[in-house]
Amino acid sequence: MTTTREYNLFERLVGSPWFWLTWVLLIAALPVIRAVRSEVPKPLPVLKELPDFQFQDQYGEPFGSEQLLGKVWIANFIFTRCTTVCPIFTGEMYELQHRSKQLADAIHLVSFTVDPDYDTPEVLLAYAKNNRVSPRMWSFLTGDLDQIRSTVVDGFDVAMGEGDGASGDHAALFHGSHFVLVDSVGR
Repeated sequence: MTTTREYNLFERLVGSPWFWLTWVLLIAALPVIRAVRSEVPKPLPVLKELPDFQFQDQYGEPFGSEQLLGKVWIANFIFTRCTTVCPIFTGEMYELQHRSKQLADAIHLVSFTVDPDYDTPEVLLAYAKNNRVSPRMWSFLTGDLDQIRSTVVDGFDVAMGEGDGASGDHAALFHGSHFVLVDSVGR
């Protein structure tokens, strides 16, 4: 049973502005203390510096490493006639586009075609429109097959098939199945 004296002490304590100020400061300090005590993650390792490149985007305009300088960007490798993994990769890139739309000026998405003989700028534009691509955030690149292969294989260290796709043998158009994160200086 609570006595009147205990009740009066509780009433004075809760009625005091110092009591509430102490609680507010304590609650506000907890996230700060947690942040100070947590370890900062190590920076991602730099695996390679990409060589300069320039191709055509889905609008037929020149686009390359120069336009990406200063932005963090994510690259993937697809071809528009693919019916297996490329639609999945495009869906994942769309999800990245959607989730990072607030960072539109700081991040860019780039899809390199591994079938440039078929994937002309017009084909890539139709593919981009079909997949609700934001042109300010996501570029599809095409160009000379040998230059594409050099950039993909030598620059990104991503596998790419030796076929040209003209024969209709889409199995020869294999490519790496991962995305590549590139920092603002091309590493």
